[in-house]
Amino acid sequence: MDHERSVISVIQKRLFAQTSFLLRGFYGEKFTAEDMIAVFVRMFYQQQVPETFACNLITYCSDEDMDHGALAEIFNPILDCAQKSMSYQQMSNKCNREVAIYPYSLLKFLVGVKTSSNKRPVADLVSLRHLCSIF
Repeated sequence: MDHERSVISVIQKRLFAQTSFLLRGFYGEKFTAEDMIAVFVRMFYQQQVPETFACNLITYCSDEDMDHGALAEIFNPILDCAQKSMSYQQMSNKCNREVAIYPYSLLKFLVGVKTSSNKRPVADLVSLRHLCSIF
């Protein structure tokens, strides 16, 4: 039983490592970071990304020992996509109102994710982005 648990732990780490590589465009021209982030954001908007997977990915990316810089490299473009979605939407059209909340829901979810150390890595990233834009 202990062996199975250790194998599952290794597989989980590999899964998140490969996901972070994919979202950062490490797999070449056919899988650019921009395209992979766009697909990932669309999957978020369509609620096709399980919350536990997203939380675990954020936890993995925020662990400096595992993958230095992954959090910013992955979630800054996701935050950029959400920001662009917010700025370009047209709230006057009744058909678009349901779709209009997608970027806000995404941001609310990402900022609300806490790690086991009781930190909110994406919220910290948003704060850092805001500070950098001021200076």
